Amino acid sequence: MKARLFILSLCCAIAAVSCQKEEKTKEPTKGPVTITLSRDDIGTKTTLTTSGAGLNRVWSASDKVSVIDAYGNNEMFTLVSGAGTATATFSNASSVYATGTHGIRVIYPYTNTKDGYNWWIRSMENQGTGSLANLGNYDFLYREGSIVDGIYTSGGTFNSQSTFFKIPSGIKFLNTTGSSTIETMVLEETANKMGYRARNNSNSNSAAVDNGSVTLENIPLTDGALTQDVFISFIYRSTPDYNFNLKIKLVGNATIYTFPLMTSEYLTNNHIYNFTQAKFTPKDI
Repeated sequence: MKARLFILSLCCAIAAVSCQKEEKTKEPTKGPVTITLSRDDIGTKTTLTTSGAGLNRVWSASDKVSVIDAYGNNEMFTLVSGAGTATATFSNASSVYATGTHGIRVIYPYTNTKDGYNWWIRSMENQGTGSLANLGNYDFLYREGSIVDGIYTSGGTFNSQSTFFKIPSGIKFLNTTGSSTIETMVLEETANKMGYRARNNSNSNSAAVDNGSVTLENIPLTDGALTQDVFISFIYRSTPDYNFNLKIKLVGNATIYTFPLMTSEYLTNNHIYNFTQAKFTPKDI
């Protein structure tokens, strides 16, 4: 079961990062560079299974990470060993980081999507059917470090900035019988405090988080109840008193059914919040 993860830290986390300036006295000589990311570094793994309120991850064979320096160079490092384990080695055969000193950020998963000229974009706006197998695409991991003459040194741990909601199989949304399909399931925060997209400036160490909603699609129901666990990921804020709405719309039905999901606790990253039927009063259809 393959999943992608990543997480850019939030503005407050990235603002604390101080990447070293690159040596620009001479044109760097490109060459092979490897980095190793281990369980001790990430604390978790990258193929997701649930473990209590947390996540377990292992690396997948085609995993790639972005290595970005203070000048916006974004190189793709590809896994070369360690698939299926908690420790993996990633390599780039002709990296600009082979010589000189580079303060870098390692971001999983790799992305080369840009918003205009200055920003690398990592979006969790659309999350498919909300399956566990796909959840890793929306768990963003981030770390800092340095590469000196091709030798990588970790600057800290991989940090997930995602928070996860789990709506278990069997939760009943609607008083109906037979099979139906949720066309869209939208999670929103009523005060617009929920992050759905992370942006990292390609020319500096700054970052931003955009607030908005998250959408899932094509989720099957039987007798108005989920037939699968549904997971939703978003970028958390260190504030209490979140007030969420979960809105569902069925295929062929224009009605939007709204379920309030409120919490008064501080949400934490890399944590799964499980909901029970008590949170959902089935709606008549």
